[in-house]
Amino acid sequence: MNSLIMTLLVFWLMITLIGRYLNLEKYGLEISPFAILWKTKKFNNFIRKIAKKFPWLWKRIWLIGIPLGIASLFYGFYFLFTNLIKFFVNPSTAASVVPVLPGITITGKTLYYLFFALAVSVTAHELAHGLAAEAEEIPVRSSGALLFILIPGAFVELDEERMKKQDVVKRLKIFSAGSMANLIVAMLFLILLINFELLILPLYAAPAGVLITDVVEGTPASEVFKPGVVIFEINGTMVHNVEEFHNYLVNVSPNQTLVFNTSEGIIRLTTARHPVNSSRGYIGVYTFNYYPSKNMFSKMLGVMVPYYLFEVVNWTFLLSLSLAIFNMLPIPFFDGDRVVSDLVRHWAKKRNIDEKMPKTLRVGFAVLSISLLILNFVFTFLKIGFKIP
Repeated sequence: MNSLIMTLLVFWLMITLIGRYLNLEKYGLEISPFAILWKTKKFNNFIRKIAKKFPWLWKRIWLIGIPLGIASLFYGFYFLFTNLIKFFVNPSTAASVVPVLPGITITGKTLYYLFFALAVSVTAHELAHGLAAEAEEIPVRSSGALLFILIPGAFVELDEERMKKQDVVKRLKIFSAGSMANLIVAMLFLILLINFELLILPLYAAPAGVLITDVVEGTPASEVFKPGVVIFEINGTMVHNVEEFHNYLVNVSPNQTLVFNTSEGIIRLTTARHPVNSSRGYIGVYTFNYYPSKNMFSKMLGVMVPYYLFEVVNWTFLLSLSLAIFNMLPIPFFDGDRVVSDLVRHWAKKRNIDEKMPKTLRVGFAVLSISLLILNFVFTFLKIGFKIP
């Protein structure tokens, strides 16, 4: 059994036993298998205070979330359907659809980036639900922080009885708010990605080499390179960035000797055959632009920090965008299910259609969504496996 999974099982067993025999609820802590909730009224008051400042503005902002949420729902269907077709027609162009399961599908260093991305994405999502509800005079019953398995985040619990009495537009605004917040977060982090070099400009200069971030086990690079090494030249040709590095390697043949001028001195290796194209040479490295330090502080941080920062920003963008889209699918416990349910019921009520029809449509949409997701998971597994290192 995976050591991380075993450690998690032991950890949660101990936490569950502690929660069972100690009275922690007076501190706002609720412990159940694989989940810890910390409830506090301070978060409720914080959400209420923000929502009451400009209620007219919040109501208009969350109104925009309804068409955005519906658009996300349709795009989710479109993406999953067309991606599934690609697995049959041209598998190399199909995107990998992997469930986020820390320690199982997400392992290694990626977990560190994932924790930050999840914390930001989930907190923004839940905060938006709370703000939208409070703006519509629906109180937040409880709120706080949570830890589910290894996934950090926040939560809000709304007054469901008051929710049921609201008109369909108010309900749709509240249900769609989380997805809209995730789209906003995704756009902000996309801007940071596009302007990444401006982001690190105070500490790091323009690219002046290629940084080795990892090596593939069993390849020529694994015998001579390690993460943190910087490549400046290949066979006397200078490489200032990743693009120049890969452009050079495209023309390299199998069994060719390469001489690298690096931060660790001269390194030689003989290329292997590329696993995809046997006519090309292959060394087996993961790379990133090397940004030279501009001052003592950035020197203390080290050469890997720009790469770590890029990964954090990139993962937050990807996860926020994915949550915005897939959370709007009409799957039970997803916001999309509540949106579709309200829309279908409203449509049926206006046309005096029997109540069985909305229920049938809701189940049909749920079955279609779950089927598309599972099929994308299965074909991703057959293509690359489910583990993201």
